[in-house]
Amino acid sequence: MKKNKLVSVVFLLLFLSCSCSDEKNNKIYKDEFTIATDVPIGEVSFDATSGIGANLKDLLFYPLFFVEEDGSYQSPLAKNIELLNEGKTLSIELKDNNAEEVKNSILKLVSSNVYNFKVSFKNFLGVFVMAPNKLKIEFKRYDRLLIQQLGSVNISKGQERSSTGEFELYKQEEDSVILKRKKLSQSEINYIKVKLIPSYRLAIREFVSGSIDLLLYTSANDYDIISDLPEYSFDILKGDTLFVLVENQLRNKFKKSIDWLKLNEVMDRKKLVSIYGSLISEEAFVPVKKSSIWYDPSWDSIKFKKSNFSDSLKNTLSNNSHRELSFIADQIVYELLGRQIKRWAQEIGVDLRLKPVDLNSYYTSILEKHEYDLLILPLNFDNPFLSTYLNFRSRSLEDKKSTFNIDYENKKVDELLDKARYERSFKDSKAYFVEAVNLILKEPPGAFLFWSNIPIVYRKGCSNLEFDSPNNFFLSLEKVSCLVSKN
Repeated sequence: MKKNKLVSVVFLLLFLSCSCSDEKNNKIYKDEFTIATDVPIGEVSFDATSGIGANLKDLLFYPLFFVEEDGSYQSPLAKNIELLNEGKTLSIELKDNNAEEVKNSILKLVSSNVYNFKVSFKNFLGVFVMAPNKLKIEFKRYDRLLIQQLGSVNISKGQERSSTGEFELYKQEEDSVILKRKKLSQSEINYIKVKLIPSYRLAIREFVSGSIDLLLYTSANDYDIISDLPEYSFDILKGDTLFVLVENQLRNKFKKSIDWLKLNEVMDRKKLVSIYGSLISEEAFVPVKKSSIWYDPSWDSIKFKKSNFSDSLKNTLSNNSHRELSFIADQIVYELLGRQIKRWAQEIGVDLRLKPVDLNSYYTSILEKHEYDLLILPLNFDNPFLSTYLNFRSRSLEDKKSTFNIDYENKKVDELLDKARYERSFKDSKAYFVEAVNLILKEPPGAFLFWSNIPIVYRKGCSNLEFDSPNNFFLSLEKVSCLVSKN
């Protein structure tokens, strides 16, 4: 699984001292500003597929290849890519004589201790340089998961002037990356500096103090704190984060499980939308968005109807000891969500108690040691097949100790997900995947709640922000102007 920082991912803009003037309009505009990130510059995660990590990765590295929906390959590095030997050999002819560099990058990925790579590369046999511009990768068998992960190999662009719309890579340092507008503007920003600020709390303090123009993050709690300040404007960026209420079924083997089908029926998700408004993009009933090629039309009809249950049903669970729902202390959005879930749980006779934990305990006790009963968990599902496989397939005990996933075990689901993984035909692979998801819905590990949006806060002096996707963040800044003052 990805090394998730599951609580808050912060992107913000810190302006520098330089400015430009527009004499005709008697206005002074900022010339430079900084995007602060908690993603280490130069060490962008191989599995960064969304947000600032993906943007930085695209700027600093080439991916080895992309796998299209029809199974074909697109690559900025290769002339030709072929899958041979019944899917057990991937032959790559590169444009340049850098086969050794590509090989070393692949081996670095293979040796990663991150869960998703450990799982994905179990069928990896080796990578072999056949010529300065040719290499082949050998598998034990065809493996859809392995091939998808191979495509994320990072190949450095070095000093090449990589472009992203109107901006190009200007300078790279140990803790920062600077982009420069190709054709300088008198009224629009000309330099973007992406700088490492590991603490999002520090970034927020700088934002409130006035040294940051734009703040992009996923913490609805911080959104709530800043929302009353009159000098800021707000926007929403659609994201691929799925909020799930999960039960630690492995820890609770000897405790009667919550009847998740019944709980789903009493959960009126529209109430969540009314509470959180635009922070929720849509209700969630399955772990796949409609826009995905993995979505099945049969899921359109999945709507849990609110029901009233008799006292006899309530009594079936009332003899249980109380259950605990853990969430991060001082995160208002999680506490409000927890209170609503508690009310729903009471409707089916479950004594649910809220358990706030500090941030350090959340990462150590809960995410690493799995010491929780119930948990509200945000998960990145931008790649439904990859995310579903890594989150819902059973893990070994060793893997469970190393990183977090949904603590769910269902051998039939494991079997179906494996069939989807090793089937070369996309049509047949999707059929197995859909069957696996349908079984997860019948025997759920919890409840899918909603897909979340990312709140954006920016100073009113900045205009023309056109946010579309977290993966197009830099492109959204092409027309931005930040007014300093009027003469």
